[in-house]
Amino acid sequence: MQEQDASEWWSNTCDIFNSLAQQAGADTIKKIRGISISSHTVTMLPVDKHGTPLRNAMTYQDNRSAEELHYIVDKMGFDHFVQTVGGQPAVATVPATARERDGGCQSAD
Repeated sequence: MQEQDASEWWSNTCDIFNSLAQQAGADTIKKIRGISISSHTVTMLPVDKHGTPLRNAMTYQDNRSAEELHYIVDKMGFDHFVQTVGGQPAVATVPATARERDGGCQSAD
């Protein structure tokens, strides 16, 4: 699953919390002070200035831009890439932005 529809995330989240609220009851719900949701994987979801998704989210499993990633790392150099990005090269992050912007990295050579 390389892409996911973020609107389904929200719909499913609402369904789950509504179900939990019904099961827990009003007295328990009144005691809740906060809820946190986390994920342990990289997912990129481009949004507009209002936070509305512009397209499906691209999950860490999306390796369609491996060629672009190699191009970027080769041009920048591995150490400079890691220093700039703050982590190891991964197809789930940097190249996806280039692919979205212009259909992929184009060599300037």
